[in-house]
Amino acid sequence: MALPLTLPEKQDRPALSESYRTMLADRLNRIRKAHLVFKAARLWPNSRQIPSFGELNPVHEHALQEDVVIFGILVLNSKQRKSAVKTYRTLLEPTVQPPVAEKLVTDGDTYYVEDGGTRIQLDIKALSGSVPVPGAVAALRGLFVAPDTFSIEELLYPVEVFATTPLQPSPDLWTDSMAQLVLFVAGMDLGWEASHAARAVLFATALGTPPFSSVKQVVLCGGTYAPVDAGPAAAACLGNALSPTTGFLDLQASYDLVDTILARVAAARPTILVPGQSDPTPRLWPQAPVPSIVLPRCSLTNSLISAPCPAKLLTRDKQLVWVIDGTVLTYLAALIPASLTVPALVATLLQVAHLCPQSPLFFDVQPLQLDAFVLDEPPQYIVVSNHPQTTTPEAYALEYDWKGVQCTCKIFCVPSFTSTGSILCWDPTGRWSTLKLDNTTSSLSQSAIL
Repeated sequence: MALPLTLPEKQDRPALSESYRTMLADRLNRIRKAHLVFKAARLWPNSRQIPSFGELNPVHEHALQEDVVIFGILVLNSKQRKSAVKTYRTLLEPTVQPPVAEKLVTDGDTYYVEDGGTRIQLDIKALSGSVPVPGAVAALRGLFVAPDTFSIEELLYPVEVFATTPLQPSPDLWTDSMAQLVLFVAGMDLGWEASHAARAVLFATALGTPPFSSVKQVVLCGGTYAPVDAGPAAAACLGNALSPTTGFLDLQASYDLVDTILARVAAARPTILVPGQSDPTPRLWPQAPVPSIVLPRCSLTNSLISAPCPAKLLTRDKQLVWVIDGTVLTYLAALIPASLTVPALVATLLQVAHLCPQSPLFFDVQPLQLDAFVLDEPPQYIVVSNHPQTTTPEAYALEYDWKGVQCTCKIFCVPSFTSTGSILCWDPTGRWSTLKLDNTTSSLSQSAIL
């Protein structure tokens, strides 16, 4: 039987580069060619385009004082950014740095536009209606007020985004005999707390009962493992009481418990495991799949597939579904002056045609030959897991223009199961509903589903 969601048949590991410059050059070239050159010519027909900085003579352009259009990657020089070297020198004991929470952008920051390693300072005082997004590829119309300074009058991003509207849950989803439900579960935080494991076992048991017969698949979308720094091994390390074996044995027991629970979930329903920032895989995007060495029981069956993050999934009719960790939006929000909601942050990703524009300067990624986060195709669905703003499953419809074609992207926000007891139920038609754990009875009852 065909499953509602599958991974693309061919998913090669991205080729690494010796430098981030290769990755940034690929980002600029692909987005500029696919979107911006034509859009800028249509929007500003009377402005002369300078395709690349290799064809630019800033001194000559300053002398001409002519309205021109340039293309490049926006770069932020933030005064709030902390020095990693200075931070390291002040550490007296092992510590785990939490995700950035405060704003990294202030009124006194300096913006640049970069192409091929060459940077030109930007004067944004005349810019209105658009917010510079660090790392985004953009077309800029203005003039050179100095040989090394470009004054922006207008800013153009690759994709035009329109209104975002909330989507109401479908009350008949669980009573529809034709529904092919997928359960998106985030933030199980398994490994250290017994109560978290009990909830996960309850979930795995419920999957085998008749009320869940319409569930065809489960997607564990990040935060499946509890953060290592929350466990006893980390506490012993910070307390300088770590023996040569204690840390390894604790960690091994923790991973063994998670493997046992995930094997039960996968035995009940085919499962896709997408890692998050707390899961046992390098945090550099794209995150590699959770390795089979920590999933020995799950590796004995074909019902659990370990995917990378961000995960690119396809529906039966080849609609594109992206699953991303909410941490990337937390870092993006720190680089934008206004306080944006989760759907507004996702709209920003669509607007710049990139899943992680703040990489590599403000978000850790691998140096890739080809930028794996450029959106080459218009997505129909984006699933965001574990964002701190999300306290209950939510869904939104986002209208946007992709190369002159009107498209719709449905955004689904999945909260932490540990914190909220909530699961997002979805089917490939775009309908959705909420499944919630009853804290009073500690059960998933039919009444909770309906």
